[in-house]
Amino acid sequence: MVAVDSEYTKQQLKEKESRYHHELQQRLKAETDRLRASGDVSIPSLSSLPLMPYLTPDGKVTSADVTPGVKASVYAIYDEGKTLQHVGVTRSIRQSLLLHLARMPQLTHYVKVHHILRPNRSLLELIKQSWLDESGNIPPGNRPPDQELWEHPLDIKPLMTDEDRERYAEKEQKGKGFNVYLEVARRYEAEKKEVLEARHVTEEVRFDPKLKRQGLSDLLIPKPKDEVPTGAPRQNKEVAAA
Repeated sequence: MVAVDSEYTKQQLKEKESRYHHELQQRLKAETDRLRASGDVSIPSLSSLPLMPYLTPDGKVTSADVTPGVKASVYAIYDEGKTLQHVGVTRSIRQSLLLHLARMPQLTHYVKVHHILRPNRSLLELIKQSWLDESGNIPPGNRPPDQELWEHPLDIKPLMTDEDRERYAEKEQKGKGFNVYLEVARRYEAEKKEVLEARHVTEEVRFDPKLKRQGLSDLLIPKPKDEVPTGAPRQNKEVAAA
């Protein structure tokens, strides 16, 4: 009876959360449509913005010309061939660019950025959608399955080999399955670090050890004080490095 009640409660919470996100998206869409129809906002075209190198000559992530008072940004990332890969919004442009660099080091070579002084979520989404419409085709980083790779920590569990799974099954019997997650995460992180080194990146690259124990991999970076708008990379609080 207890197990049934527990499953029922979980299902109810899941349905409630789903309704909440649906209603939130509906309100956001309505406000975005209102802004678009009002003509009171200035939306820069993607083509009018300068294409900046993702890295500075000394191997740091570009400052993206952030001026005092900037509260949020919309950005577009391009690969080495200057093909659009991802469009996002954020309240911490440097942290977002760092996360993308660590997640997709092969595809982060150029960036365009537009800053706004007020963190108006509807305006951010309106600019983002305008850029996506202007591009003609939704870039890979804004559509499944690649969108997950750009916007969320890497789930290394589907990447485990048969040998990894066998070792995990053995260790999990002793409650030590997370050790295999750690090994697999480090293996894939080493591959990313090789790419970053080849690009002469001098940023400190540390991956979150708590996420590794969960079978995930992502850059260790302090969480911004404000919540990031929908579509920007999410990150856990800073913890000690592994």
